Amino acid sequence: MTRAELKDKLRAIIIGMGMDVGEMTGIRNKINIQVYILTDFWDSIREANPVIFTFLRDGVPFYDRGVFMPWKQLLRMGKIKPSIEAIDMYMSTGDQMLKRVKYKLNDIGMEDVFLAILTPSQAAIMLYGMTLPRQKRRLKC
Repeated sequence: MTRAELKDKLRAIIIGMGMDVGEMTGIRNKINIQVYILTDFWDSIREANPVIFTFLRDGVPFYDRGVFMPWKQLLRMGKIKPSIEAIDMYMSTGDQMLKRVKYKLNDIGMEDVFLAILTPSQAAIMLYGMTLPRQKRRLKC
């Protein structure tokens, strides 16, 4: 059985059990069940996946084979830290987002400058009783 097949099979079993628990306790649709294979979970910790950190910080295990609670304690103690690669990735993502924002602001600014020049020009043409030329296409600056 592949890891993906194992994960799908475990997920189906555990979600079924969670639904049964929800029915019995009257808290149906209020339980968020997460299923992880140990290696995937560890990789997510090393990659600094914020969902996993939230999961460790706030999660309550229904069933634990002695893994989740020690990791939860290690997180509280500050012993679980993301890898250098994950930190570098997050840092470069910030730089990429700043470049994207600058590009978008430039794009918005150029369009507004274009319209700020075009609109009063059209008003001046109309003031002199002339008809406006038909725009064949809109320029993208």
